Amino acid sequence: RMWIAAVAISGVGWILYYFIFGTKSETPDIHCNKNAFNRKIVEACTTLRKYECPNFLRFGMVQTILAEHWRILPQMDFQREDCITPDGGTLTLMWSFSSASKDKFKAPLISKKTFESDSIKPILVVFPGVSLDPNPPPYAWNFIDHMRKQRDFDCVLVHYRGTRTLATSPKLYCLGDTDDVRWILQEISHRFPDAPIIASGFSMGGNLVVKALGEMSEKIPRNIVCGISCSNPWNLSKAHAWFDRTIAGKIYHKGYLSGVKDLIRRNRAAFANSEYEEAIELALECDSIAQFDSKLTLKLYNQPSLDQFHRWGSSENYLKFVRVPLFCLSAFDDHFTNIEEFHFWENNPQVILATTKRGGHLGFLRARKGPSWMDDVLMEYIDAILNKA
Repeated sequence: RMWIAAVAISGVGWILYYFIFGTKSETPDIHCNKNAFNRKIVEACTTLRKYECPNFLRFGMVQTILAEHWRILPQMDFQREDCITPDGGTLTLMWSFSSASKDKFKAPLISKKTFESDSIKPILVVFPGVSLDPNPPPYAWNFIDHMRKQRDFDCVLVHYRGTRTLATSPKLYCLGDTDDVRWILQEISHRFPDAPIIASGFSMGGNLVVKALGEMSEKIPRNIVCGISCSNPWNLSKAHAWFDRTIAGKIYHKGYLSGVKDLIRRNRAAFANSEYEEAIELALECDSIAQFDSKLTLKLYNQPSLDQFHRWGSSENYLKFVRVPLFCLSAFDDHFTNIEEFHFWENNPQVILATTKRGGHLGFLRARKGPSWMDDVLMEYIDAILNKA
């Protein structure tokens, strides 16, 4: 009996060791036009050659949850700027400046002064995913911290309407409306005409960045040097279908709907005496996101149906118009993305798509603290672009 107990204890110990300390590695797949520029960019991104993660992070849903609730947030200093958009809305930009720029920006609200080009660092603009509260998402926070520490970039995290600051016009944000994204990129480009600008987006933000770059197409500001899109849903109709397919989807759907309603309640005053006041009341009584969109979102964005709204908002339809280098990263176990059905990258020689079997939604974790594999890959891609491979 003693040896049986010893074997059992050893077996349990080996299993625990395997899941806690063991790792699983894979070689990511790279999809792109095999032109000389893309080959040089991929060759420069050495981290892309292997993704290795602990065994207990092998499951997509585990990665997704831990990326949001498990990662340790680094300490960073931000300077806040509230921007008034042309239609009277308010966006909040949280700036994290390079060591060279800190002395130039000391006021809580940043002036629109343009500095000499020899004192300007590259600017990383980060558009996050769905934001239902004022707190910065961990993936964006850690990516900015990584780029600040390793490359000393000027970085700015965008907070959408009604999240960090209460809405000042009868409009919030949605997965397909790029008016604010294009305005921010053009505004920053105008302020800093000689600074290389990187437009990066994560999840919903990735969808918005690709769509905005495609809409600007040939008219994109000359100093936007590249785009980044991570865990992009690409097709909003298929992404929303996940809500009804699985138990996890139904649980997420319930929390997402509750968060959207809370966002509307916090910003209710902005819709008072507007044409959307009645639609707001109807939307707050809805039991699903589809109902919510039908009652309110379609009216806000003048879309005739949910199908048309999803087509209008899906960035896969705009990818072929993007005219700057674009790096996309997705995992096959990401429940929001259906990349196995897409060959959209084939229509644009500017696009590099990297896919992994594992990584979850905005996960790609290696440990609780420090940069994720995704952070290192993105940093190397930006380096390659700035150095022209």
